[in-house]
Amino acid sequence: MEKTVKVSKYTLSCTEEMARKQRINLLQLACKFKCNITFKNNIGQINGKSLIRINDLQKGDRIQICADGEDQKEALVAFDEFFAEG
Repeated sequence: MEKTVKVSKYTLSCTEEMARKQRINLLQLACKFKCNITFKNNIGQINGKSLIRINDLQKGDRIQICADGEDQKEALVAFDEFFAEG
């Protein structure tokens, strides 16, 4: 069976305060799912469930969110809704 990883692309807020809030909310959202969540920016890959590494995301970063696991579709729908709400 071929393994499928789902990917979506987003941009973090351009203001420091909003980007900080987004990082906290992204971490909390990622931790709700069983699947592996990875954030990718121009620096590299970040474990989406890592409190320490989440601060590697910076204001204005263009990121990819990769989900791999049993609830990956639900996870990416949740991230889509998160960024749609602003």
